[in-house]
Amino acid sequence: MPGRTWSCFLIAVALVVAALFVEAQKQSATPAAGSPERGKTFFQRDCAICHTVGRGKQIGPDLLGVTRRRSHRWLVAMIQHPGELMRRHDPIAVALFKKYAVEMPDLHVNDAERDDLIAYFEAETAAHEKTAASKQE
Repeated sequence: MPGRTWSCFLIAVALVVAALFVEAQKQSATPAAGSPERGKTFFQRDCAICHTVGRGKQIGPDLLGVTRRRSHRWLVAMIQHPGELMRRHDPIAVALFKKYAVEMPDLHVNDAERDDLIAYFEAETAAHEKTAASKQE
């Protein structure tokens, strides 16, 4: 009986640790809420010269669906410190540079602007998907 109690205790501890680990991962991977409206304004002012959201490639890639293709952590780095990704030879950043032959400039985006941009990308992607789904019905 003591061996069985000890086993049950270890299993319970392992489950608690696993649950805490999963919760910590969710919190660290969850982007902060931003304003899609402010993100659109910022995008039009500083990003639209090179990018579109749903209108095809320009100087840089179309960003429709970027929040689904790239991790939040990677997007944060690319938006706020694109040169750092190149210095670290990040494979995605290097591939984008090879494809477009232009390195993304550092626009000195603060945390709020970054969150607003990501919220804008998410909102545009969701709206595009909703429109596509309604056309299929």
